[in-house]
Amino acid sequence: MQQVGHDSQFWQGAPVAPATNRVSATSTAETRPSRASLPLRSRFKGPRLRALVVAGAALSGALVYTVMTDGGRHTRASDPILPSVETAVAAVGFGLDQVAITGQKYTPDADVFEALGLAGTRSYATFDAAAAKLRVEELPWVEKAELVRVYPGGLNVRITERKPWAVWRRGPKDFLIDQSGRVLASVKTGSSAGLMRVAGEGAAKDAPALMAILARYPDVAKSLQEAERVAERRWTLKLNHNMTLILPPDREAQALAMYDSDRSVRALTTGGGFTVDLRAVNKITVRKNAAPDASPAAALPEPQAKS
Repeated sequence: MQQVGHDSQFWQGAPVAPATNRVSATSTAETRPSRASLPLRSRFKGPRLRALVVAGAALSGALVYTVMTDGGRHTRASDPILPSVETAVAAVGFGLDQVAITGQKYTPDADVFEALGLAGTRSYATFDAAAAKLRVEELPWVEKAELVRVYPGGLNVRITERKPWAVWRRGPKDFLIDQSGRVLASVKTGSSAGLMRVAGEGAAKDAPALMAILARYPDVAKSLQEAERVAERRWTLKLNHNMTLILPPDREAQALAMYDSDRSVRALTTGGGFTVDLRAVNKITVRKNAAPDASPAAALPEPQAKS
């Protein structure tokens, strides 16, 4: 291994001059004092002596991590460092004392730092970058994490976050999901306008396949208000203008093709207010829907003050 820059000789072994003959080599060994008898100052000079001094100072110090994020700089100190091989390794340029996190918008800095597992790590000698990367990518919003070492003791963590794709209604709660069906976060019921909405058990993981089919039928896709997964087997599509399409399990594409090509049914349901049942093979059933319930506040007259 070779250090680049100043004091590069610290990492290089000094070349040994070849003996001209056996006699001269033996006489040299006899007249030259043994290494064990040399004074300490003679054995450790220049960079080696400086490295020992730095390592000794580190043994009695305290570890400080500086975490730089898009939101600012945070510093935390650990307990006093006990003498260890890891401390000595850190003292000669393999420490890990500064972390920069970039690219995150929805992922808290503290969650990234915890996933990295740096609380008990003082140098690259014990830092498992591959395992840390996997832990960071397990965070809900993180799609990809890139860990880059910055010499001498820095680490850059570059995060690519997932994009919200739909709102999943599961019971009384709403969740943001991405296009793979991964749950990103819970959201307030009725919020996140503009995103597609799905509902029911299994809807999050099955919705991408449904939308791939609906891409062939843009009129249905742009009218979709909510796709409800029923019994984790089939879809009921709730469209604009109080329209509903009931799809069969495992034959969604064929049913939508039948609906799209039947001009009489399309003409009948143009104004909305119908349920179109496509579950039977080669048969379409249409029934009129009841009018949507008016809101209680709109239906009741304002109370009149008594004179």
